[in-house]
Amino acid sequence: MGGWIASAKEWDNFEIDWKLFLASYKVSYFHMREFAHSRGPYEKWKNTDSFRARFIREAWGVIKYRVEGGFVSLVQHILFNRVNQFYESQEKIPNCYA
Repeated sequence: MGGWIASAKEWDNFEIDWKLFLASYKVSYFHMREFAHSRGPYEKWKNTDSFRARFIREAWGVIKYRVEGGFVSLVQHILFNRVNQFYESQEKIPNCYA
């Protein structure tokens, strides 16, 4: 799991820039799982590696311009399950992503 950090003003600006970026490619959202496998709105881009590379490069440009930093976090499923057995945490936290 990962995310980006920015001021409230920069998030507002990012949202505008991001929507304009997506509109320029005629897609309404970005989801890497669909993009990576050429599914959903990205199906039409299958076997267009240079086009797909340009899309990712430009997406990164929008992100880089507006954010102050980023973060990633990893919770292994096996560790979450072990903790859940002892603390019954899944009653309040549905999965390790939450």
